[in-house]
Amino acid sequence: VLYANIVRDKVESLTLCVLLFTFSVYSLSACLILEFERGQDSTINTAEAALWWAFLNVMNAKTSIDTAKSTEGAVTALVLNKVGLLIFAYFNAMIIAWLLQKRNAKTSVGEERE
Repeated sequence: VLYANIVRDKVESLTLCVLLFTFSVYSLSACLILEFERGQDSTINTAEAALWWAFLNVMNAKTSIDTAKSTEGAVTALVLNKVGLLIFAYFNAMIIAWLLQKRNAKTSVGEERE
């Protein structure tokens, strides 16, 4: 039953996979940065600060963000930035595909009337 739904609704399944992957990486990175920055004299020392740091890195918003002081934290920030770019590219592609589908539907209706 699950396989039939995945095959039937490929776009919804892919979107769900992208969102689950993003949430997993976001949560794991927030936990990891908290552990990596623990002894580094960093301002990322609470779960709230780690979640905010992860959110800003996923959104690639580098304004007023605390930078990671450890090498592992910098790698974690790099991974989060790449995941943020993945989300941006995926949703842009979804919007463009939707717009093209609407345009093609309008042109096919116009051709049928002629």
